[in-house]
Amino acid sequence: MTLAERGVGTPTVSVGELIQGDRSPIDGDSDISLDEYVDEIVRSGFPGLRELEDIVRRAQLQGYVERVIDCDIADVSGRSHRDQHEVDAIIERDDGRVIAAEVKLSPTVDDHDVRHLRWLGERLGDDLLDAMVITTGRSAYRRPDGIAVVPAALLGP
Repeated sequence: MTLAERGVGTPTVSVGELIQGDRSPIDGDSDISLDEYVDEIVRSGFPGLRELEDIVRRAQLQGYVERVIDCDIADVSGRSHRDQHEVDAIIERDDGRVIAAEVKLSPTVDDHDVRHLRWLGERLGDDLLDAMVITTGRSAYRRPDGIAVVPAALLGP
């Protein structure tokens, strides 16, 4: 379940609108604290696990992660990530155009945090419809470089 589906915060930024590519203004304020984000991460977004006792939930999540690693992730041993660029999430439309996101635990965003998004924008040009950094901060806004900064609790469908 997303944070919005869990009733954490009220979304003011729509992924559906971002994927339209008009780079509309971004705004909204959240009162969700870092402690509340951490609690939601630990409780997980799986409806059947959220209300379990901590030790039982932890065992269930560990089993899930181990299965994903064993079955769904290709062998990554020995790969170097030096001088490579990566972005945490890409959402692609049918026409191949995308929005990109970085996810940061920090409540603030600086130029270092958006370097991979800017790099991707240079490579994709108009095919990058929008870019955002999802944070634990309080306010949603657009940086002067056009990249959206969105507290996780304000991001909705």
